[in-house]
Amino acid sequence: MALSSIYNSTGKNYQIFTDSLSTLLALKQYYPRHQLILQIQNKIHDIISNKNHISLIWIPSHIGIEGNERVDQLAAQAHLDPPSNIPIPYYDIRVMTNDLICSKWQKEWDKITNFLKIVMPELNSSQNTKINELSRNNLNIINRLKLGHSKITHSWILNKTNPPICENCDTKLTIQHILIECQNYNEIRKKHQIPNDIRSIFKDEKLQNLLSFIKEINMFNNI
Repeated sequence: MALSSIYNSTGKNYQIFTDSLSTLLALKQYYPRHQLILQIQNKIHDIISNKNHISLIWIPSHIGIEGNERVDQLAAQAHLDPPSNIPIPYYDIRVMTNDLICSKWQKEWDKITNFLKIVMPELNSSQNTKINELSRNNLNIINRLKLGHSKITHSWILNKTNPPICENCDTKLTIQHILIECQNYNEIRKKHQIPNDIRSIFKDEKLQNLLSFIKEINMFNNI
């Protein structure tokens, strides 16, 4: 609306104040994916081409500039206006669809109770951004540890024997016990800076520490 008014005006210098920092940052993009941002960029270009000057200025909400409170009131009442005929950009539809799918997926995931759920209570595709930098062998080890399944802790199922017992602690041998509970590995954990909670162990910055720890306690080939 402000740009349309400027386009039809006879002045040469204009200032537009906005509390939408995200919009200003989007306008700096060379190849915006949002159709509305592209339209705004084109409108600004048309105005500047007529030898006009526009300054876009970011302001926090409610800082006392005359009329700012009124603008906020009008924005809050926007939901009462008739439906807009501006087409929804494909990118927005994709984002909303993805958010909906992730939300439903998370609800189903919340019902699950297993070791991986402890490791990863929230489904987040960016949780391990560096995991693909690992070698295939190391990646397999990390994934088995996350699942809580390994040769040493689960081979008894195939062999039809009793579950393994930790020789040092006289308790059931599990991945969780190996990683954070077994007292026999306390000093080695400190050496490799292994956190004392399962979630933190599998963060990006700790994966190499975890692998080094597993190797030093001679468990690498048993995972």
